[in-house]
Amino acid sequence: MDDFDLDISAATRLLDTASQVMSPSGVTDVLLYAADRVGLAAEELMPGASSQTPYPPQTHNPLPLYYDRMTLPVYKTKTVNGKRVKTSEIARPPQPFKSKFKSLRQQRYVMALMAKGQIPYRRTGTLGKSFTHSQPIVLSPGLVQVSVGTNVIYAPFVVGVGTQSHYHQGNWPTVETALASHAHDLEVVAVTAIIYDIKRRLKNG
Repeated sequence: MDDFDLDISAATRLLDTASQVMSPSGVTDVLLYAADRVGLAAEELMPGASSQTPYPPQTHNPLPLYYDRMTLPVYKTKTVNGKRVKTSEIARPPQPFKSKFKSLRQQRYVMALMAKGQIPYRRTGTLGKSFTHSQPIVLSPGLVQVSVGTNVIYAPFVVGVGTQSHYHQGNWPTVETALASHAHDLEVVAVTAIIYDIKRRLKNG
């Protein structure tokens, strides 16, 4: 889950006025309501979550030679009873090279997926549909928090802050970037929700 701060100064005067006729808990409930509305709006801003925020286009770029790896050592052989047998003497030590894969284990895993027809990957829409927001909580008087994120296991490598795969960088926005780019829209949602809820509460007594 990622947290974000919003500027709701446009509603400050109304909140100050409301605090004079409403209980502190009532004002807090207004803020919690607004935070929940912001969380709902933020979900729709995530990549692939709606028609307004479609997935970035697939680049189909080959994986770059990104990882530093070492080749396996090559051992000398000798003939024993007419057969070539590997000895413990190294003929060529490990050599550094650049690879598309982080490890030999990962490389073998990807090759196995290709053999099963599971690569190239076909989008399922799972990530875009999985975004949700947390129950807003009170951090301190006048300050509430709501978080937005997903529990899809591979999400950190696609939209995570500090964990995004280099392959997706520059194509997929992180959750933090997506929220920041729509900060103004979310602030409007927050202020509108505050105004609505205060008026509703005052009207209903």
